[in-house]
Amino acid sequence: MVRGPTRNAMTQTPSSKVQQFANSRLFIVGLVSTTSVGPMAMQLFVPSLPFMAHDLAAPIAVAQLALSLSMAAIALANLIYGPLSDRFGRRPVLLAGLLLFLIGTAIAAMATSIEMLVVGRIIQAGGSASGMVISRAMVRDVYGADKAASMIAYLTVAMLAAPYVALIVGGFLTDNVGWRASLWLAFVVGATVTVIAFRILRETHVEDRMPIAPLNLARNYASLFRSTEFTGYVLHTAFAAGTFFAFMAAGPYLMVDVMNRSALEFSLWFALLTFTFMGANMAAGRISARVGLDRMVLLGSVVSLSGGVVFLIVVSVFGLTPLTLFLPNALVGIGQGISMPNAQAGAINLNPKLAGTSSGLLAFATMGMGAAFSQIVGEFADGTAGPLAWTILVGVILALVFGRIPTRHRAKIQESSR
Repeated sequence: MVRGPTRNAMTQTPSSKVQQFANSRLFIVGLVSTTSVGPMAMQLFVPSLPFMAHDLAAPIAVAQLALSLSMAAIALANLIYGPLSDRFGRRPVLLAGLLLFLIGTAIAAMATSIEMLVVGRIIQAGGSASGMVISRAMVRDVYGADKAASMIAYLTVAMLAAPYVALIVGGFLTDNVGWRASLWLAFVVGATVTVIAFRILRETHVEDRMPIAPLNLARNYASLFRSTEFTGYVLHTAFAAGTFFAFMAAGPYLMVDVMNRSALEFSLWFALLTFTFMGANMAAGRISARVGLDRMVLLGSVVSLSGGVVFLIVVSVFGLTPLTLFLPNALVGIGQGISMPNAQAGAINLNPKLAGTSSGLLAFATMGMGAAFSQIVGEFADGTAGPLAWTILVGVILALVFGRIPTRHRAKIQESSR
């Protein structure tokens, strides 16, 4: 049984056997590619949701399952990839996930019914989760606790560029070729990333392989969640991400069906959210080490809350327009770009021996919350921005509450020790 997370564990450094990767540009290219393939596939698909629903004669709430269930699949897959990578190594598990991604993408692209599309998307998403989980664990293996937050922030900036381009391309293909074209493009890109990962990425988890057994796995999960700090960081990230996925679910319908705009126009407006989030991540990468992890989480949470309040007010007073939809949510995204890399690093650093398992639990909570938030928005859709605005406001409030838990917990420990 592995002992619970401790503060001393956060100071451990990576093995000298993996230090050779730290300054390798090819290593970074491999990490960015594998991390980006899942968000890329999702962004290619998002603009086509209304058109796919019409083509397959599916109600909005049913078509929404292609997004929400795929996120649920990512959440569940994350619970598997983390422990598997702790036991068998990062590289083989990553490559297996990428192959699964290709199989699911092909099924979705050839779908003749909404059921077949949803199944394909679930398999595709489950495979893509390998890159999201294992890349963060590889960062912890190679760079250690001291640089993990900065590297995760930089990695997030880099991986957002490809999905943003994918969003524009997806909108263009949907308007001019059809929604299936986006899925076939995802297959081609996924095949390319698989080759890159096979040729570039080497094993980084070379020591302290953890045995995998149901009882040990349950004990490892329990040891992590017994840490109040770990739970706080994870739930902060989950609720923050939930608001983003709620916007991704409702945004295309509000633009296409309510405001009668094109899928490409939605993609171009979405650039505002993408670049503000990227800029905030870049700033976090520069200043997190100086300001401190917990202060960055608090700062980002307050900024996101401000954006959520503004969004609810402006859509209530001025109505739904592209400006009232995207500008306040850009402010929400700025806050999340500041807080989330630090909360992720805080969760993963608490127990280096369980970095893969920690990353898996973190991604499980994030995508699970995203699935729940996106489906809630779909169920309460009424042709206005009201359900989205309230969902985002609740999410940012809860993210602030849970983001403060680690700091308060440590303060209580310090007081009791005096």
